[in-house]
Formats: sequence, C-alpha cells, structure tokens
Amino acid sequence: MAQEAHGARDSAKKPVTLYSRKKCRGTASRRAPGHAAPAGQKFASLTINPR
Repeated sequence: MAQEAHGARDSAKKPVTLYSRKKCRGTASRRAPGHAAPAGQKFASLTINPR
C-alpha cells in the first residue's frame, strides 16, 4: 500500500493484525473477525490470519 488508511474494518472470517508502518513493522493492533478499529487509528500494512 502506498498510503496510510484509517478505521479498518475486518470483514474477513479470520483475525487480522494491523501495523502502523510498511512491511509489517511498527505498532501492531489485532482485530477479531467482524470488528472495526477506532476511526482515528492509522495503518500502513496488515497480516491476515496471523499466528
């Protein structure tokens, strides 16, 4: 992704981890299936179904 995004919503049926920086670096934030991140939370990369 070339840009940051805000307020992610996990519509997948698997958990997602959002990272504040590119290449899965920076602060990690986990989201359960069907849940949304706070509207102001920025993320630049993500991992679907992390271990």
